[in-house]
Amino acid sequence: MSLQVRCGVPLAAPETLARALRIGIAASGLRDQHEVVIDGRPGWAQVFDVAPDEARAGQGGAVAVRVKTVTRTDARCVQDFVLVASGDWPAAESAFDAWWASFRAASETVGAAR
Repeated sequence: MSLQVRCGVPLAAPETLARALRIGIAASGLRDQHEVVIDGRPGWAQVFDVAPDEARAGQGGAVAVRVKTVTRTDARCVQDFVLVASGDWPAAESAFDAWWASFRAASETVGAAR
């Protein structure tokens, strides 16, 4: 699981930003995508499978993985939550969903001059 936050960038719709996370990933099979709400803001969730590289597949050890991303936007930032798992997907996804659903953005006034 990981979280990447980018602030001060031109914002697009969460769905568009989420699709950009799949750019350059070969053999991704989209399994699900849908709108979500995270801390009162719009977001987009997607689940896709990534096959092992063909070059490494014959070497053993390469396995397919499932990826879930949840992208949230607000007035200033984009948050991308990412889960990559190759084992017990239901358990991993459950923990991941609890994690991103608990996200609370800092108040707009935090650090503001008074």
